Amino acid sequence: LDGLTGIFNKRFITLRLAEQVHRALEEHQSLAVFLFDIDHFKQYNDRNGHVAGDQLLRKLTQLVQANVRQDSLFGRFGGEEFILVLPGADKAQGLAAAENVRKLIAEHAFGLGADQPLERVSISGGVAACPEDASESGVLIRSADEALYAAKHAGRNRVLGYVPHYLGGEAQEPVAPADFHVPAEPEAPPLLPGEAAAARRLEVDGSRADETGPLNGSDLVALE
Repeated sequence: LDGLTGIFNKRFITLRLAEQVHRALEEHQSLAVFLFDIDHFKQYNDRNGHVAGDQLLRKLTQLVQANVRQDSLFGRFGGEEFILVLPGADKAQGLAAAENVRKLIAEHAFGLGADQPLERVSISGGVAACPEDASESGVLIRSADEALYAAKHAGRNRVLGYVPHYLGGEAQEPVAPADFHVPAEPEAPPLLPGEAAAARRLEVDGSRADETGPLNGSDLVALE
């Protein structure tokens, strides 16, 4: 267990997640992962001290643990980052559960929270699901992590679901073959001195053709 919060530590929950993903695939079930962290936690620590920061981590952990499903797995992933594994939940259900956690924390009266940039303690998080987004635990975590950072860039205090890169942020219609643009071939690079000496331009019936003559020793040096 994590020494500060009393919940699963990163090593243990990573192993349990791998087991849960394997089971979900075998039983043709879904599984959702919610990865989140505390917004502006460094500023909270800098302003109030590390003891207050540790107290916040413990209180937030207790609040979340008391309000999630009994079969869920909750762990500290590192620093102010947490992971919630939801067996049997699909992407939509995972997002709904994540939003409930986000709202729960944002509306809770944590001490000193009013001094935060968002005038409250808040979290940002990302959700990914198996098998929809990934069928391997490591990829599932990375997908949720990408969604977490997207939530940060979108303004914090929110949760977002992972969107595969090939969708460009939203579902798109397939591109018809006629819409593909074939780029023009790049121009040939200028000839090296040895190549220029070996190439002779000939005029044939009003058109131009290249004929390359034999290379001598100096040409070989130039081409190396």
